[in-house]
Amino acid sequence: MSGDKTLLTVFGVYLPYYNGYNDQIQLYSETLDILQSAIDCMEPSPMMIVGDMNANLQRHAQLSRYWYRQHPYNKHSYILYDFWRNNELKASNFNFDQDGSYTYFNATSDSYIDHVFASVCAGDIIKGCSILSDLPTNVSDHYPLLTTAELHIQSNINHGNDVSTVPKYPRLNWSDNEVCASYSRYLIDCAKPLPTINFEVVKSHDEAQK
Repeated sequence: MSGDKTLLTVFGVYLPYYNGYNDQIQLYSETLDILQSAIDCMEPSPMMIVGDMNANLQRHAQLSRYWYRQHPYNKHSYILYDFWRNNELKASNFNFDQDGSYTYFNATSDSYIDHVFASVCAGDIIKGCSILSDLPTNVSDHYPLLTTAELHIQSNINHGNDVSTVPKYPRLNWSDNEVCASYSRYLIDCAKPLPTINFEVVKSHDEAQK
């Protein structure tokens, strides 16, 4: 927020997919309905929807009648496409060149099911969107999508104030025995309400961690 103005609203989503059965299609639609309700309650403002949407999207405006029956699309693709178009969203991951061609992978297949949607009024904010396929710290079976946004924030700070009036607190001297003793007493008082653990009755490492 900047003053009373929302700079950018971000929805992080997981749209469920387990199989193509009708009950799963219904669950997918119901999840999108919840997201739609949240969007409908918002004031017009820049918005992004990001996450695992579990559907390959057809990016072309001209579609054949049964395009969603063709590989790699399915009924979830059809439902997500309608949501995307009805809300006049932009798919930022399609608007920028990508080094990678998919965002999910396993031993037998890969697919492009993670997306970054942006409302029309957020289009100028987003400066880049790319699939990071070579991030060494990523242990997920999904590649991360890096989206760069530029927000212009107005400061509410009154620059006429004298910053010299802000109090300055000294750094603690941990070589001072009295300081250490005082801190020790404080920690003991804070720890008193905490329950103790009887490790004689703990049977496993996971239980001890919990």
